[in-house]
Amino acid sequence: MSRSGLTIPKRMKNKLPVTKRMEIMKFRKIMASFIPLIILLIFSCQTSGTSDDRNPESIVRNYNQLGYDLNNPDRIIPLPGILHEISGITEIDTSTIASIQDEDGVLFIFDLTDNRIKSQFFFGNPGDYEGIARFGKRIFVLRSDGVIFEISDYGKPGRASASYVTGIPAKDNEGLCYDIKNNRLLIGPKSNIEGEKKSKRAIYGFDLVTRKLIEKPVIKFDMSEIRKYAVKNKLDVPMAGKKKEKPEPIIELRTSALGIHPLTKKLYLISGIEKLLFVFDLNGTVEYIEKLDPVMFKQPEGITFLTNGDMIISNEGQAGRANLLRFNYRRK
Repeated sequence: MSRSGLTIPKRMKNKLPVTKRMEIMKFRKIMASFIPLIILLIFSCQTSGTSDDRNPESIVRNYNQLGYDLNNPDRIIPLPGILHEISGITEIDTSTIASIQDEDGVLFIFDLTDNRIKSQFFFGNPGDYEGIARFGKRIFVLRSDGVIFEISDYGKPGRASASYVTGIPAKDNEGLCYDIKNNRLLIGPKSNIEGEKKSKRAIYGFDLVTRKLIEKPVIKFDMSEIRKYAVKNKLDVPMAGKKKEKPEPIIELRTSALGIHPLTKKLYLISGIEKLLFVFDLNGTVEYIEKLDPVMFKQPEGITFLTNGDMIISNEGQAGRANLLRFNYRRK
């Protein structure tokens, strides 16, 4: 058999017309030129969809003061199409997270070891679901209008056991996390809060004993202090100002995800639009800001931590595939 896969009996070769023999030779050349491409495509199909487990020995690490190298994820896990609009994640155990996407009321349990959805079930009607948090066996899901849905046991599929109209004075709420110290959920609005000064941003609390919103913000951020920090630490952000005035950093703090570090107890906040990661104490004092690589962090919408401090950030898919970025924690 020839390389092209076309076999011609020897006794027929000399009987074929010259034009026919030329056509066969041309066909063989074309097929030969496609063989490397076919091999490459087969290899690509075999590796597509698998996690990118980085070899620590092949990467020069540059850990920030938090204990993470945000330029080099330890793992990149591509997600299936059904999670293209992934909008929130929360830790279940050392190898499992729960997640939601912002169009349907579906809870997804995702296995980090096998890189697959273990189970999924509907908990509510279609809606703009943005945040998720776990408290024991209970899962809480935040809709953008401030309504919180409670799933009493994520291990038993079924609709949400209760829902709460919080009445939070913000229309676009995205961040949600569990504050174990105060037994409450923290809610982070993406937009300005009615009645609040533009120089302030706020986090509200949802009391898990009364199942009601705490009337006043539980954490306030002073934007002037945040901008001073950015200038002092030469943060790479846009600058603006009036003529003859010193330009100031343009930072809006548009919350898209919240999480409390299990070991340091610091509040991590992602402003997805600005590609910024903030770290505060629970009084709202800024302790760290880092600009995120816009290529790697296409649209960061979720954050959670494993019990050992490893951090996972989720990206919506946009024009590509949604993914999870895992950053191993190095204790200081």
